[in-house]
Amino acid sequence: MLSLYSSLVPLLLLVGISLYVFNAFSSDNMWTTKVTYADKTMCSPGWCGRHHIRYPFRLNNSSPSYCGDHRYTLSCESDNQLFLYLKSIKLKVHSINYNNYTIRLVDASVALHTHDHSSLLPYSLTSSNFSSGKDEPYHDWFRYFHNRHLDLIRLTKQMVYLMRCPPYGAEESSSASATCMNGSYALGSTFYVSDLGKSLQDLAFGDSCHIEWMYMTSWPAEIKDRNISCTDIHHMLLYGFELSWLKVYCKNDAILSDRNKVICYKPALILKSCKCISTS
Repeated sequence: MLSLYSSLVPLLLLVGISLYVFNAFSSDNMWTTKVTYADKTMCSPGWCGRHHIRYPFRLNNSSPSYCGDHRYTLSCESDNQLFLYLKSIKLKVHSINYNNYTIRLVDASVALHTHDHSSLLPYSLTSSNFSSGKDEPYHDWFRYFHNRHLDLIRLTKQMVYLMRCPPYGAEESSSASATCMNGSYALGSTFYVSDLGKSLQDLAFGDSCHIEWMYMTSWPAEIKDRNISCTDIHHMLLYGFELSWLKVYCKNDAILSDRNKVICYKPALILKSCKCISTS
């Protein structure tokens, strides 16, 4: 009997190891990571107006301290308006997408001036305001894996510039433009909208032009011609911009698969191959 038991042990170990290897490298598990949220997911979800608040988000005035991730704390204020305070900037939350792990925001100052086309923030907003560091909780991009191809998805689609130029300083620019300012800002000041991938050199502004202000937007509509209205630009600002919070689920970096599953990986692996095997 002891001899039979001794012979079965190695066999059972071999079967167990084989099943583990098969499961780890099967077509589904090879590309995805099981994400665990510990006890934080046991917290009851909350609401702020129409916004559903659940992990990783939490409310600073109602969620217990052990709920959610404190890097993703939101504030539910008067009239059930939801805000995010990020880098000393107050941002109104338009929507939270729990399928693709994005949040759409607009600067609270812009949101207050819904009918004022000539309003201007006292500061610029670019992607560097939110995602300049490696450990930042939000990014304006995420990596998307589909059909064994890895793409970088930019959530910020366009940049809005306020340029001040002397007469004819920017007439050759290929960007869409509109003059919307009133008062002292009107003289020589024009709004330009360009795709995010274009540099200032690509925009062909004159040497004597300079940027007064910049703002990013995830406005989904394409700019098909150079003539846009002040209303169009204001709608772009009111639409706001999207940021990704996908990274909350991974110690290192994260990829979103075409089935909305999270892939965690070490940065070194992405340089070797786009076959990003989970390393969690």
